[in-house]
Order: sequence, then C-alpha cells, then structure tokens
Amino acid sequence: MAIEATHLPDRRFPQLRRNLSRYTSLYTTLAEVYGVRPAEADETIETSPATPREAGLLATDVGLPMLLLSRHSRDESGTPVEWVRSVYRGSRYKFTATLKRPPA
Repeated sequence: MAIEATHLPDRRFPQLRRNLSRYTSLYTTLAEVYGVRPAEADETIETSPATPREAGLLATDVGLPMLLLSRHSRDESGTPVEWVRSVYRGSRYKFTATLKRPPA
C-alpha cells in the first residue's frame, strides 16, 4: 500500500542497522541508543505519477496519481535527523489533519 524510504546520516547513527534489531521502532532506537528525538519536521504532500517501479510494487498502473510525502525531521537543537520519502497509492489512502490555533 506504500513505499517508504528513510534516510539517516551514518556518521550520526553508526551501526544503526544492528541496533534496530533490538527495538521494535526506528524512533525508539534513535532515542534509546543515540539519545535523539525528532522534535519538529517539515512535510510536503503532493501528487506524482507512478513510476514503473512504484507501479509494480504497489500493483497499480504506470502514470496513475500517487501521493508523495517528503519529510525533513530535526531534533530539539534544529540538527537534521532524517529525510523520509513515502509514496502511497492515491486510491487507497485518505489523510485527515486536525488543525488547532496556537496559544495566544
């Protein structure tokens, strides 16, 4: 239903692959092993035509609209933590957002 790739700096997270086997989640591993917690992120959502590879993996047709999400996360000091690229079948997903006014 989706293809997701997360990119993390190897210098900041040495031996991440080995450490991931001890925890059930990436973010738990980052917090427990490296003391890093994403604090904020910029995310964009747009449409993009399915590439041949994406269409094959997601069982859809080449060129059909996909939802493409790109996220850049930073820690509390503003240092980049990760870049994520996700492709979702447009026919299978619905995104809902709750918006709140910031405190005055």
